[in-house]
Amino acid sequence: MAELKYVIYLDIRGKIETQMLSPKTRYAAYLVYILEVCINELQPTKGIIKFVNLDEDHDAERRATTLHLSPWFVGKSQQIAVNRPDGWMEIQLGMFYNDLGDNGPVEARLLKEEHHKKFMMNLVIQGIEFRPATNAEKELGAKENVRN
Repeated sequence: MAELKYVIYLDIRGKIETQMLSPKTRYAAYLVYILEVCINELQPTKGIIKFVNLDEDHDAERRATTLHLSPWFVGKSQQIAVNRPDGWMEIQLGMFYNDLGDNGPVEARLLKEEHHKKFMMNLVIQGIEFRPATNAEKELGAKENVRN
C-alpha cells in the first residue's frame, strides 16, 4: 500500500505471470485506491496493459485507455472510477486475453505525466487486481488494449 500527497508524475505498475492465470480467459486489470482530496484539477491518466516479452512501451502507450481517477468526473472518457462495497474505489486499466498462459508476464500500468505543475492529493493505492472479466464487461465492449 502506498499513500501519495504531492504528485507531479505517476507511474504505477503491477505484473503477473500469465502461466499463473487461467488459459483461454479474458482478464481485466483494476487499480484499487482511495482518493480523498484533490486540490488542483486532476487531468486524465492512461491505463496501459502489455505483455512484457512481446510489447514495446511506446506501442503499449499508443493503445492506452483514458482514465479519470476522480469519482466526481463526468465526461466521455472510456473508464471512470467506481465505488466498491468495501469502501475502496477501482478503475479498469484495461483488458487482455490469456490464450495458453505462455506469453510471460503481463503488466498493468497507470501513467500520469504532468511535469509542468504539481497537484496536491491524498491518493492511497491498495494495489492492482487481475481478475477474469465479467460477461457485462465483455458485452459492453471494454477496450482490450493489448495484442496477443
